[in-house]
Amino acid sequence: MKINLNFQLLDFDGRPASGDGRTLGQLIAHLLITADLDDEPDILKFYNWAKNLHEGHAIDLDSGDQKKFKDFIIKHKQPSVLVKNKIIEIMDAKPKQQKK
Repeated sequence: MKINLNFQLLDFDGRPASGDGRTLGQLIAHLLITADLDDEPDILKFYNWAKNLHEGHAIDLDSGDQKKFKDFIIKHKQPSVLVKNKIIEIMDAKPKQQKK
């Protein structure tokens, strides 16, 4: 699943939710890069996701990464419900892979 967060998240009044012009990807990149992790594969993964999102690129997540990414955002205390909802909406809107 490719996730593109290179857009400004708008509040209910249609104004940019970040207030400073950052894209949703840049907001999430900040959360990822400041995460307190102990597992080296996760550190490298989160760093690469953050770098790509900050630069405006989509990230490609396999099924394990999808769960890891979504759980991280949902469980993180910093992002607003507006941000969390948009991530859930984006990830749940993608068609699920069919089992063979």
